[in-house]
Amino acid sequence: LEEMRTSMSLMRLTPTVWLGAVLLSATFGCGGSGETLIPVTGSVAVDGQPAEGVVLLFHGGNGVSTATSDASGSFSTVTNGESGMPAGSYKVTASWPEPVTFGSGGMGETPDTPDRLGGTFMVLGQSKISVEVDSSTTELPPIELSTK
Repeated sequence: LEEMRTSMSLMRLTPTVWLGAVLLSATFGCGGSGETLIPVTGSVAVDGQPAEGVVLLFHGGNGVSTATSDASGSFSTVTNGESGMPAGSYKVTASWPEPVTFGSGGMGETPDTPDRLGGTFMVLGQSKISVEVDSSTTELPPIELSTK
């Protein structure tokens, strides 16, 4: 029931708010767990093409690790502001916000950037993407997303 409430709450968040939550999670995390972080990289494609700016959240038993893809679709994971992620099983959620452009609204303007994936991959309980990380993992299998 709690997971359903959390999923329903996340569905109501705009991608801008969701992205803010991701950044806070990456900065503050769930507290120092003292776990060994494994440097893990990967790639993400949307409709078969490398996608820049995809925000990935890796939800594991001990918290959340994050990553944002670069122009080639490549990413490196971060946990509690440090490179890498602990070993474990993860469900993955994803958002692909429109690039932010600031208009003439001046300082304090917060653009509402829609998710180019239509929110399809933002709800933890509905995500079909999962990954396993162990001490020998260096690269995750490619993550394939679709706008269709």
